[in-house]
Amino acid sequence: MDQLNDALLAKANEHKLVKLDKLRADTTVVEANVAYPTDSGLLAHAVTLLVTLVARVHTAGGATRTKVRDRRRAAGRRARAIAAKLKLRNDDAKTAVLRITGELADLAEVTADEAERVLRNARRTAGRRPAGVGQAGRAGRPARHHHRPYPTHRRPDPPAVVGHHPRRRHPPRVAARC
Repeated sequence: MDQLNDALLAKANEHKLVKLDKLRADTTVVEANVAYPTDSGLLAHAVTLLVTLVARVHTAGGATRTKVRDRRRAAGRRARAIAAKLKLRNDDAKTAVLRITGELADLAEVTADEAERVLRNARRTAGRRPAGVGQAGRAGRPARHHHRPYPTHRRPDPPAVVGHHPRRRHPPRVAARC
C-alpha cells in the first residue's frame, strides 16, 4: 500500500498537480476548562428530567391523579453540598461526600419509581376517554362548561359600503327627497 501511495505522489508531482515543497500546519491551541460530568451532577440532572417529563404527562392529561413529589430542590441542594464538602480535602469530607451521594442516589431512585408509576398509569388510561367527556348523556359533549380559548361564533365583518349589509339581497331603500 505504501509503494502505491509513493508511486501516486511521484506521478502527481511529475505532472505538477501537487506541490511537495510546502507544508501548512494549523497550530492553534486553545486552553479550556472542561467540566466533566460527576455522579452527583448526573443524578441531579436525572431527577430534574424525570420531574419535568412527569409534569408534561400530567399537562397532556395522562395519569393526572398519580401524585409525584418534586425533588428538584432537594437534589440540587445535595449536589451543592457535595461541592462544598469537596473543598475541605480531608477524610471527614470524603465520608460526608459518600453519604450525601447515597442520599442523592436514593432521591433519584424514588423519583424514577414515581415516574415509572406515572408512565404505567398513563398507558393504562391512554385508550379511555378523557375525564368529563361523554358523561352528560350526549356523545362527545363535555359534562361541564369549559373556557374555550377561541370564540364559538363570529360577528360578520363591517360592511364595506355604508348602508349596505352583506347578507341583504337588495340595497336599503332611500327616502325620496322632497
